[in-house]
Amino acid sequence: MTGAHDNKALAESGAELRFQKGLWGGIARSFRGAIYDYARTITLGSGYIGDWSLTNLCRNCRAKGGIRTCRHFEIDTARHLIGPFKAILDPNVRIVMLLKAAQTAGSLVWDLTVHYLMVHSPYMRIKVLMDCEEKARTYCVQRLMDTLKKNPDIVPLLPTGLDRFGVTDTELRLLNGKTLFIGGLNETNASSLPADVMILDEGWLHQSDGLMKKAVNRVKQSQKNGKLIIVGQAGNKGEDQDGIWNSLNVRVPLTWACPRCGGRQSFGERGPSVLRPQDFVPNPIVAGNDSAPKPGTYAGLKTRKRHNEVSTPEEITSAAATAFLECVHCGFEMDDTRPIREAINATFEQEYRQRLPDGTFYTPKNFSVGFWQPDPSSMFVPWKTTMKEYIIAKKADDDYKNKVPLMDFFKANWALPWDENLLKVIRARVQEKYDAQSDWPEAW
Repeated sequence: MTGAHDNKALAESGAELRFQKGLWGGIARSFRGAIYDYARTITLGSGYIGDWSLTNLCRNCRAKGGIRTCRHFEIDTARHLIGPFKAILDPNVRIVMLLKAAQTAGSLVWDLTVHYLMVHSPYMRIKVLMDCEEKARTYCVQRLMDTLKKNPDIVPLLPTGLDRFGVTDTELRLLNGKTLFIGGLNETNASSLPADVMILDEGWLHQSDGLMKKAVNRVKQSQKNGKLIIVGQAGNKGEDQDGIWNSLNVRVPLTWACPRCGGRQSFGERGPSVLRPQDFVPNPIVAGNDSAPKPGTYAGLKTRKRHNEVSTPEEITSAAATAFLECVHCGFEMDDTRPIREAINATFEQEYRQRLPDGTFYTPKNFSVGFWQPDPSSMFVPWKTTMKEYIIAKKADDDYKNKVPLMDFFKANWALPWDENLLKVIRARVQEKYDAQSDWPEAW
């Protein structure tokens, strides 16, 4: 990249940023913090469940003292979501996509964003399309309205004496002129009037029916600053969602730093384990030790016994209970304890911006960004749970030629699009000698 090109990129980025700041105007100044900062003011309704809601205590309530739990979202225990939240508010990012494992709180990214946008953004038409009408209606009844009524910024904007729920969709017109539409991803909703912000939830379920592409086109037809947010687990390779994922400008894995050596790394990008390359050099703190990791060995999320060494349900459960995370750089083995999870969580990074030779970060205009987050991204998904499902899935394939559990694991637990070629890697890794084929590099 030349210096002239660098300066041009920065100039264009600056011009776009000034345009967006002018567009947001006084509305944006009403709240200067991030979406996750604003989330601390929102009392989540009773429809939100999960371990985090039972143990969570946000910074604001913690500061008051005498409070054990609260129903406010706290980013400190979900730092894997910082990247997507920041990208959504980046004026130069047009598309934000989050491929996430199930039960890792990823849907809260768009959920909390809706509340923020309805009050603190210039966007007037917000459309949320879920995989089906039934799910959309359930969300409105069990989560949305209960939470909106507890949001002091939104309560004055709620219309009264109005039936907000249609037969198959929900459309809410606020007194500030904004429209929130929530419905299923179907032909009518995907092809209807364009939106300033389009949110697609679990669109992978539509495979290759073309509806995700139509929804994307609705955003392209909107004003200059239209934004598309896609959140959900992975589907199959080659389907519509996978095509959108591969078309993004950047796809960013979640990285973390080892508590012992500080080495930065990502979770296994082709599965729970990570292969050390043949030119691997261990971290200096263990270099020369007999226990230092060697090239061609595996790090990542592992168990003490391989799946072909266990048979009964009891043995599988026992093996999964030994799950640990091994640093690729120094070989440090970490058990699944709260202090370890907090230490890893504190170092999470997903930097999507472009970096110039002088170290300056910037975002090109009309940028599209993808974030990838498997099971270990969340502090509240036990490693033993992940590895138990992995062992069961691999045994089902080996013993009964049943690939369905393995497909489900990679899509739902590891947020990877299912590809038949993954079997080459999986089968290679269960041999007595690790000999994974070299045509699967540990990179995107």
